[in-house]
Parts: sequence; C-alpha cells; structure tokens
Amino acid sequence: MKRKRYYVCVVLITLLLAAASFWMDEGEGIEGEGVARGSPGEGEKEISLCLEVPELGEEETYRLTIGERAYTQEEREELFLRGVAEIERGFAAEGEDTGHITKQVNLPETLQNGQIDVEWSVGEPEVIGFDGNIDQEYVEESGTMTTVCAKLSYRGYEYLYEFPVCVYPEAVEGMDAVKKELQEYFEEKELLGDKELALPQKMGGYKLKWETKKERTPLLILGLGVIALFAVHYSAYEADIKKRVRRRRELEREYPVMVSQFALLIGAGMTIKSVFERITEQYTRSLAQKKQKRNALYEEMLIVLRRISDGVGERKAYEEFGDRLELAPYRRFSMLLIQNLQKGSGGLGETLEKEADRAFEERKNQAKRKGEEAGIKLLLPMMLMLFVIIAIMLIPACMTMEMY
Repeated sequence: MKRKRYYVCVVLITLLLAAASFWMDEGEGIEGEGVARGSPGEGEKEISLCLEVPELGEEETYRLTIGERAYTQEEREELFLRGVAEIERGFAAEGEDTGHITKQVNLPETLQNGQIDVEWSVGEPEVIGFDGNIDQEYVEESGTMTTVCAKLSYRGYEYLYEFPVCVYPEAVEGMDAVKKELQEYFEEKELLGDKELALPQKMGGYKLKWETKKERTPLLILGLGVIALFAVHYSAYEADIKKRVRRRRELEREYPVMVSQFALLIGAGMTIKSVFERITEQYTRSLAQKKQKRNALYEEMLIVLRRISDGVGERKAYEEFGDRLELAPYRRFSMLLIQNLQKGSGGLGETLEKEADRAFEERKNQAKRKGEEAGIKLLLPMMLMLFVIIAIMLIPACMTMEMY
C-alpha cells in the first residue's frame, strides 16, 4: 500500500512539472509573425524557435537573441530627467548639499540601473578628483567655488547637466584637530634656532600632558618567555605521548612472537626462568652483533632476571613484569606463569600455545581494523578528487552551451 502511494506521488509530480514546463515554453515572445521585444532596461533575451522550410523539407531549432526596445524621444527625455534627479539626490554626502561640500562626493559611472552612462568633468580638477575625493590642500577657508559637468549618454544620445558646488575645508575635531595644530606648531618652531624645543601645554582648547613613552620590551620578553615555556612543556608532553604509543605498539607486535617462543621452549622441558635466560641471551647477542635494535619487551625481561638475581622471588618478579608492561595480554601471561609456579601442574606449554594462537589471531584482526580505518581516511580525498573531475568535465561543457 505504501509503495502504491509512492508511485501515485511520482506520477503526479511528473505531470505537474511537465505541465509547468509546457506552459512556460509555449509561445515564448511570439505574437503572430513577430517576436515581442523586452521593455527598456530588461536587457537582451534569448529564445528558441522552430525553423521550418517546407520547400527544402528541413526543420531545425533556431536560437534568436532579441535586444530590448529603445526609448522614444519623450521617454528618453524623461529618462535623462530621472538621471539628473538621481545625481542631485546622491552627489553630496549625507547631511550636505552642493552649496556646502566637505566630504567625498559620489561620481557614479552609470545611472538608472545602468541605462545611462556618465562622464564627469570638474572646473577645478585639483579640488575634486576623478574619484570624488576632496584635496584639502587646494580648498580655501572661505570656500572654493567650482562647476561640475555630467555628460549623460544613452544609445548615442547625450544630455549635459552642469551645476555649481562650493567646497569648504573638512571640519577637524577632537584628537585630529589637536594633532593638526601640533604639526603646524612644530613646523613653525623648526624655522627658529632655539636650542630647546618647548612642548605646548595647551592646544585646540585642550590641556596637554607630555611624558616619555615607556618601552614595553621587558614585558614582551617575559610574554615570549612564558609562551616558550608552554611550547617546550607541550612539546615534551607530545614527545612523551608518542614514545608511549610507539612502546605500546612495539609490545603488542612482539607479544605473539614471545609467547610462541615460550611455548616452544617450555614444551622442550625448560623451566620458566631458563626460558627467560635463553630468550634474553639471544637478544643481548643480537644487540652486540648490531643485528637488532633495543626492544622494550626484551629489556623488561632482562629486568625480570636482574630482580630474581637480586633476591626477589620469581613470583614477585613475574607479577611486576605484567604490571610494568601495563597491557592486558602481558598481565594474563604473567598470571599464567604465577599459577604454574603456585600449582606446579603441567600443561603450561599447551596453554601458552593456545595463548600464542589467540595473540596471532588478535594481531590479524588488529591489522584488518587498521586497514579499514586507512580506507575510511582515504574516502574523503577520493570524494574531493571525484568532485574535481566532475567540475573539470562540466565547466567546459556549460561554457560551450552558453556560447551557442
């Protein structure tokens, strides 16, 4: 029943989309034997027509680009007047007018949503730049009069609009006014031959207080020192964590090999202590011949033999061995050795063989999990590469379609 509803929904949506597409495409811009142009300001539009030549017996799709309708003379005059009104509204900054200009003015390149192009000219170009900025150096305190001319253009038709503006110096207040007066004061004092430069105590209606600026270099050094301490501590902490991780992985890797050696030697009739001695003897010989690097597991086994030679009992030494390695397999291994010492029963070799088989199986499962994790980590780069390939294929195709 639920699947049937899905089928009905899909059919209804398909019919609605098809009807909407048919309604949108039907008779686009065609009136009798002509094609309707867009209103002024709408820009060009592109339509697809079915071109048929009965005498040739051929039919094909013809794409036609239609420009917008041009304004009539009356509409053009209204357009220019609207452009002039737009200039009058937006030429001066907020709160100012053409009779009192102090801030940057607006000189747009187009008006009326891009329908009119504008060229600007200023009677005093050094006062008002082409970007509308005011150069205060050429502005007189009493105001500078100039004329601004805007040439409005629309499809070859032009309209000139001139208007006068009066530019005044920009009002400077607060700290800017104080700094400006200080600059003028010090420039004036430089022309004098005084041995000592007097610092003004009042400027621009404000009292001034002068003192030598203290350098912050000691504070900066202290701050950098604190950051360096944290960096060193964090680096040491990271190095310790990496060392622990490397040691843990090494112990996990060596455990199945060590247990299988133990099972083999115990099965040959050797005691637990003699097995420790045999394995560590092979290890020290390989180290002396530089055939092997130092290994955390065999170094711990050497510690076990030293503890026993120092008078610590075997049971205590094996228990400490499992505690120092801090891994569940090694604790289980030490418990097996301790149980064998306490009960003195046989069967340790078989138990260790089973333990070795389980350790090798766990090692294979761990390798499989790491492989799966590596595959998941590679999934994101593969998806990114897929998107890049799709983009490389689609972008040129879309650009080609736009050209036609």
